[in-house]
Amino acid sequence: MHLKTKTITVFLIAALLVAGLAGCGGNKEPENPQQVVLNLYAPTSSVLVVSNIVDRFTEANETIGIKITYDDGAVLASKIEAGYDCDIYISDHTEYMDWLDVTFANSSSNPNRNDRIDPDTRADVFKGTVEVENTDPPQYDENDELIEPEPKYEDLTFTAAMVKKTAYPDQVKEFLAYMQDKDSVGQLFEGIDFEMID
Repeated sequence: MHLKTKTITVFLIAALLVAGLAGCGGNKEPENPQQVVLNLYAPTSSVLVVSNIVDRFTEANETIGIKITYDDGAVLASKIEAGYDCDIYISDHTEYMDWLDVTFANSSSNPNRNDRIDPDTRADVFKGTVEVENTDPPQYDENDELIEPEPKYEDLTFTAAMVKKTAYPDQVKEFLAYMQDKDSVGQLFEGIDFEMID
């Protein structure tokens, strides 16, 4: 299957999932009425890093809260394309971010000419090795016993950007800058299979 066909197929499947989830949003009411709440979409592969960064950021910034939605990167990109409420998008595959970036309009990366993220805020923020589903066909030994598959790993680069429709561009940019500040979050990467990108 060609990359273009595979990418479009992934987004079609994701769009169907998004359509089925319409109307299932969560509560966005902040505990502090003076607090701005940002919606951050992040892939499940980033939970270890993103949750720690968000916790540290919100502890230091009482006027900004962040609600995280974790899911497959393609599903999240399809939600943003469909107009779901999102301020910050973190992707674990370049093609998902390209799908929303007008810079790639009219190419196989963005055939729908989506203009959902601010390319000037787009940055590779961290990378890591993540265990992924092993889709190899099952193997059996001479006694027809299933052989436990070897774990599979993938090296991923995580990219963050501001979603253009955000009502809070200043707060989003503050968070994106925080994510890339080694003095603020560098120690969170110690002892894990992720590292910041300079």
